[in-house]
Amino acid sequence: MKIQDLAAVVASCLCLCACAQIIDPPKETETSQQVGAQDQGAGCAKVNELQVGMTTAEILSICERRPQRTSDMITRDAKKLTVWVYGSTSIQLADDKIVRIYGP
Repeated sequence: MKIQDLAAVVASCLCLCACAQIIDPPKETETSQQVGAQDQGAGCAKVNELQVGMTTAEILSICERRPQRTSDMITRDAKKLTVWVYGSTSIQLADDKIVRIYGP
């Protein structure tokens, strides 16, 4: 198997795993609602000031904290994308710059 084929298979698996999480959200319970309230507190302080093209240093300066979680993905054309999650906002980065912002 060629390296390019293997990279495509790995990228497909990562995408399918990510989609499965989006499609099948957990049921709301008292515990998950409490966790959701905690997540809101861990959001970016000034999310409305984030803009495409900002660097990771600028994000950290505006949000005043590190992200709750991060994920790395490899695209079909072997480019690395990183996703930073702040509460209900996700920031997609390529080459340490914002390329897309998801969420409120």
